[in-house]
Parts: sequence; C-alpha cells; structure tokens
Amino acid sequence: MWNTARQTPHADDLRSLGVHRCYVLGWTLSPGSRFTAYAMLTASHMMTEPRPATLSALTSSHDEAGPLPPDTLQIYLRFLSSRKALMEYKERARPPKRIVEEVEDTAEEITINMAAIIDVDDPSSPLHYSASQTALLLLDYQGFIVSQLGEPGAAAVATAVGMRDWALNHGITVVHSLVDVKSAPPPTCKGASRIAAMLAGLKDDPTGGAEVPSLAFTQHASEYVVLKSPGVVSALQSKGVMELLAEREIKSLVICGLSTSGAVMRTAVPATDEGFVVSVVSDACADRKEGVHTMVLETLLPNRVYVMSADEFVAEWSRAKGLGKGKEEK
Repeated sequence: MWNTARQTPHADDLRSLGVHRCYVLGWTLSPGSRFTAYAMLTASHMMTEPRPATLSALTSSHDEAGPLPPDTLQIYLRFLSSRKALMEYKERARPPKRIVEEVEDTAEEITINMAAIIDVDDPSSPLHYSASQTALLLLDYQGFIVSQLGEPGAAAVATAVGMRDWALNHGITVVHSLVDVKSAPPPTCKGASRIAAMLAGLKDDPTGGAEVPSLAFTQHASEYVVLKSPGVVSALQSKGVMELLAEREIKSLVICGLSTSGAVMRTAVPATDEGFVVSVVSDACADRKEGVHTMVLETLLPNRVYVMSADEFVAEWSRAKGLGKGKEEK
C-alpha cells in the first residue's frame, strides 16, 4: 500500500513492491457524491524492468455515486490472485505460462470493462449517437422460448419490458425480431426435422409461438416487427430488417434477447461486422445454462460489444444526454 495521504500513488511505491505492471481500482466519494475509477498502468511488459507508472482515468466522474460494475470487481480479484502467484514464482524461477496469461488476460478485461462508454465524442460509443440513430432490438421473446428458461427467462422479459418502454419514451426505434412459426426451416438447416416437429406442436398452442403479452407489439409509430425463418438465429437475417435500419439511418443497436448464446451472440457480433455500434443489456438476456450465459457476456462479447445492465445503460444515456427521469429526448 502507498501513503494514502497522497492524491495519487507514486511509481516508487510500486517499484518498492517489485510491481512491473499494475491495475489499481479506487473510488472516492466527495460531498457531491462524485465517483471516480482509475487504472494505474506502466509502459512496460510484465516480465521486463519496471518503468515509471502513469495514472489515467478510464471513467469520468459522475454526479451520482454508483458501485463499480460487479464483473469488474470479480475480474480485479482474479487479477490480484494471479499477480500474487506471478510474484511468488519470480522469487524462484520463471512462472508458468498460464499464470502470465491469466495476469495479461484479466488486465485486458479490466480495461475493456472500464472503457469510457460515456465519451460522447467517440464514434465507437453508443452515446455518440442520437435517439433517432439508435434502435432497440428485442430478440425471440416468444412463449415457447421463454418457457424453456424458467425464472431467468421471466426476469429477462421483465427487464426487456422496461427497456422497451424507456426506448419508446425517448424516441428510439424498437424492433421485435421473431421466429416465423408458420414457416418451415430451410432443408439445409441442421436438425430441420426436429425444428419442424417442434413447430407442429405449437399449432395447438398459439400463445407458444407468440411474443409474450407484456412485450407484444403496441403499434407505436417507432415500433416494428420483423420475422426470420425457423432455424435462422441472427436477427440480422430477419426479412427486411437491414433495409429498415438503413432507411431509419440507425448506427447504434441495443440488444435484449433470448437466448444469450443464441440470438443475442449471433446478432451482436455480426452486427459489429456490419458497422453498427452494439450494446447488450445483460439482465435482459438469459440462457438455459447459467455458465454459458456468463461466459458469453463476460468473455466472448466484451471485445466487440458494450455489455451492461439496463440500469447502467439508462443511467449513462441520461448523463450523456443531460436528461432527467421521464424526459424525452428532442
């Protein structure tokens, strides 16, 4: 630990500990409840001689206090654990590759998680774009899918309802992407016969193929429904969706959907290849396997996509746009 009377840690404090590269998360609460998170970086590689450290803020101060994202805290703890193991090995011999990689990987994850989404001047940030350039995609919230996901699915639906209402209230386009249960999967689709049999079972259960009532199309002027063939996973393959997004000059996509490892992941990543800025609302998603849900959101998506909770996204949007609760963006 360094002298806490200082405003910032000094490189000598780190060198005295033999630290070559370090990420330090800290937060301060002033009378105005402003929150700041920092990362301390050195310019050198972990295994080289240390060089002077520099301090850079990875998120700006906020007017309202808020906790560090839970994922970031967990990653930080993993970083500390792997860093401790690395230092112990360096006392005796060259550390195993897996420990070095764990330190490097967790350090990178921290950087990604703390990326400055609030930088409205950055064209890779969703907050760079206006409401009219933003679309909320609601993926596959149909009865037969929600019913397979139990409580996590129901919780995801509830969050998605809140996001839908918020989006419409702020002039954001809302697109419902649904499986067309009245059509057949293409013959080249693996498991086409299984999918066809499942769809046949929905003929006696019309609610199973419909979007859940709480999220159903409201006929709002900024709301659209697009359909995709059974067996097609990505919402970008829904009929007419790309034309719709182009017509409305959409640049930023905010994704909620089921399942995390299915429609969400397979829409989010291709969307970045198409040139969209993509955000995924983590608590509006669910998967049959919680471990898979976590892996997709924490490991697979963050390199390409912003991942955050609904509350986090709405709060950042409100700060960036200068909006109070309930205000509509002009």
